[in-house]
Amino acid sequence: METTKLFDAEWNLMCFVWANQPTSASQAAAFALQELGWKKNTTYTVIKRLIEKKVLRRDEPGFEIVPLVSKEQVQQAELQWVLNKRFGGEKAALLATLDQLG
Repeated sequence: METTKLFDAEWNLMCFVWANQPTSASQAAAFALQELGWKKNTTYTVIKRLIEKKVLRRDEPGFEIVPLVSKEQVQQAELQWVLNKRFGGEKAALLATLDQLG
């Protein structure tokens, strides 16, 4: 599965969107101001990037934002990246490391 990797800022905003979908950009901006300390322009820039990455869709009226991928899809894609990049694609090595964490 090929899903775009999300940076931390994108992930934080997407967690709000997934939990409140569909939502408006203004609701996302209010969340980001209160919880992340972002200005409205910052939130709208992150939304624009997520739309360009095809993670979000913008619907009218009201600048409603709708996720195009699920949280689980992003988690799986990022875990697959870690598996391939850090463990040579070997699930046993990943599981052994997880086992050591307790």
